Amino acid sequence: MAKAIHLLCRHEGGRYRNMAHLEGQTYRSGWWKVSEADAQALIGGWIYLHEAKAKPSGFGGRVIGIMPAGPDDEGEGERYGLMFEARREARRQPWRGADHGMAWTGGLVEATASHEAGS
Repeated sequence: MAKAIHLLCRHEGGRYRNMAHLEGQTYRSGWWKVSEADAQALIGGWIYLHEAKAKPSGFGGRVIGIMPAGPDDEGEGERYGLMFEARREARRQPWRGADHGMAWTGGLVEATASHEAGS
């Protein structure tokens, strides 16, 4: 079954921190400290970016690949960027997963939302 991940990602200068627009509707998220196995498990699943856990997601989409951080990136060797196709359905989604005070991610959750089916 496909996986999903909810991440805290702040806005800076009108855009999400460390995000890159690749082309068309394809983006690379910032660099996240997740294991390679977890990053791989997200391919075909969903990413949701939230400014706060109490707020619905503001951006996200279907994950199509991963990219390890390089020497010029924040966290080389231990962080991954998630490449995704932006989707309207990824907006206004509630936070799922871990929600304690220090959680910057909900962790991997099953992709069970109706729009995630068939991912």
